[in-house]
Amino acid sequence: MGIVNLDQALYLAYEKDLDLVEVSSHAVPPVCRIIDYSKFKYEQEKQERQQRVKGKAPELKEIRLSFKIGEHDLQVKAKRAKEFMDKGSKVRINLQLRGREMMFQDKALEMMDRFRQIIGAEFEQSPSRLGNRFNAILKRGKEDAKTKDS
Repeated sequence: MGIVNLDQALYLAYEKDLDLVEVSSHAVPPVCRIIDYSKFKYEQEKQERQQRVKGKAPELKEIRLSFKIGEHDLQVKAKRAKEFMDKGSKVRINLQLRGREMMFQDKALEMMDRFRQIIGAEFEQSPSRLGNRFNAILKRGKEDAKTKDS
């Protein structure tokens, strides 16, 4: 409609039984629309809900390993970790050493690296030791991410 003074705009909105809504207050002169405000508000909320669903942050799932884990148990946990990663989550590996197992810290690190290789992931946070516990965070590998997106 072009530039219309406030009284004319309010009259036009009243005549059509709609609302005069300011869309952009920063523009000179301010930009307004004659629309049904409740419908406009509903559409905005709907878009915000869709953006929240799409913008969901990846979760951090935790897998606990033990130093003396059996081969089949390791494979089962690796399968579960792959499922988490396919859904977009990151995986924290937690390996706790007990008693005399502390003497074999290098083997614990090897086990964590082996687990990483089984699931085909990369370390986002390399293994770190906190007391008798080793932690690492894994994310999807580069080649894995390419095949997932394709």
